[in-house]
Amino acid sequence: MKSNNSRLFILVIIVLVVIIVLLILKLKPEQDTEAAGAVPAHLIVDEPNMAYGFNLDSFELVHGSIEHNQIFSNLISPFGVSQAFISELADSAKNIMPLRKIQSGKNYVILLSKDSSQTAQYFIYEKNPIDFVVYTLYHPIEVYEDHREVDTIISTTSGLITTSLWADMAESGSSPLLISAVSEIYEWDINFFAINKGDKYKIIYEETIVEGEVVGIGKIIAAWFEYSKENYYAFYFIQDDREDYYDNKGMNLRKMLLRAPLKFSRVSSGFSNSRFHPILKRYRPHHGVDYSAPYGTPVHSVGDGVVISAGYSGGAGNMVKIQHNATYTTAYLHLSRYAKGVRKGAKVKQSDVVGYVGSSGLSTGPHLDYRIWKNGSAINPLTLKLPPIESVSDSNLADFTLIKDSLTIELNKIPTPEYLQE
Repeated sequence: MKSNNSRLFILVIIVLVVIIVLLILKLKPEQDTEAAGAVPAHLIVDEPNMAYGFNLDSFELVHGSIEHNQIFSNLISPFGVSQAFISELADSAKNIMPLRKIQSGKNYVILLSKDSSQTAQYFIYEKNPIDFVVYTLYHPIEVYEDHREVDTIISTTSGLITTSLWADMAESGSSPLLISAVSEIYEWDINFFAINKGDKYKIIYEETIVEGEVVGIGKIIAAWFEYSKENYYAFYFIQDDREDYYDNKGMNLRKMLLRAPLKFSRVSSGFSNSRFHPILKRYRPHHGVDYSAPYGTPVHSVGDGVVISAGYSGGAGNMVKIQHNATYTTAYLHLSRYAKGVRKGAKVKQSDVVGYVGSSGLSTGPHLDYRIWKNGSAINPLTLKLPPIESVSDSNLADFTLIKDSLTIELNKIPTPEYLQE
C-alpha cells in the first residue's frame, strides 16, 4: 500500500513538471517579444514621402527655379511635352494661373514617371512658400491650386535700440515682415525716425511654419515699447468685427493722422522759428520737419482728406497740400513727382502715396519737408498729440481687460533687453 502511494506521488510530480515546462515554452516567445518591443520585419512599412498631395516616392523629381525671361514652353519641352499640348494647357490654365505669368525666381517641381520612358506627369509651380499650382501634363488636362499645411506657433523677441529699429531688429534675426508690422502698429504714436538709443521693446507674435521651416509671420499679439522713457503697449483685440490694436487703457492706437509720412527715414532738420537756410544764407522760420530719404521714396498722406493743391510752388518745389478736416491741413514739399491721380480736388485715404521724395525748389539734396497746420497755425509735427479714433466700448471692456491682463503677464516673462545685452 505504501509503495502504491509513493508511485502515485511521483506521477503527480512528473505531471506538474511537464505542465510547468509547457507553460514556460508557451509564454516565453510572448514575453521575449513584449520585453523587446519588437515588430516583425514584414510588418514594418516606411512612411511615404508625401508633398503637394502626391507620394513622391512614385516619381522621379526634377527641381528648379524659373530663370530670368524663361517661358514655360522652353522649360517643359525638353521633357517631351509637345507645343500642341502646351497650347491646350495654356488655355486650361488661363483662369487659374496663366502660364505667361509664371515669375522668375519662383521654384517648381516636375514629376516624371519612374519607368524607362520617364514621361513628364505633373508640373508644380510654387507661388509662395505656402501656395502652389498643379498642372497635369497628360489628358484629361487639369489645373488646380492647393496649399501646404501651415502650422502657427507663438514666438517672442525683445531688444535694446542702439542705432535704429530696423537695424537692431534685423541684426537680432527678426524678419523684415515683423519689423514692418511693428512699425505700422505704432506709426501713430512712435516716431521711428527719432527713436532714441536705449529705447526697448518686447513683442509676442505668430510665426507660420511649413514643413518645419518658418515661412512668414502672422499677427502681432502684443507688444511693448519704452520710447523716450514712456511705456507704449499694443494689444490685439477684435471689436465690432474689426481687428485693431489698443493700449493698456483701452485706447485705439489708430489716430486721425499718422505720425510721419515716410515709412523709414531720419529727421535731418526740425521745426524752428529761426533756422539758417543753406541756400539763401540767412535765418528764417522753418515751420516743418525735414526727412532725409533717397530720391523716389514714396510719400504717404498722413490722413484721409482732399487735395487742395498739387503743383510747383516756388521754393517749396513740387508740393501737395491736403485738407483733412476743418482743423488740420498738411503739406509735402520738394517732391520729385506726384503719384498717379493726385491733383486738386482728388480724395485721398490715410497711407495713400501722394508723391515721391525729390529735391525740387530751394533744396540742397533729396528730402521731404513735411508741414502741418492746426486751425491755420503751423505746428511741430513731432510734438503733435492726437486723440484716438475710438476706444474699447463699455460692452467689450471686460473681455478686453481679461486679454490685456493675460498678455501683460506674458510680456513680463520675456527677458528684459538689458539682460540680453550682458
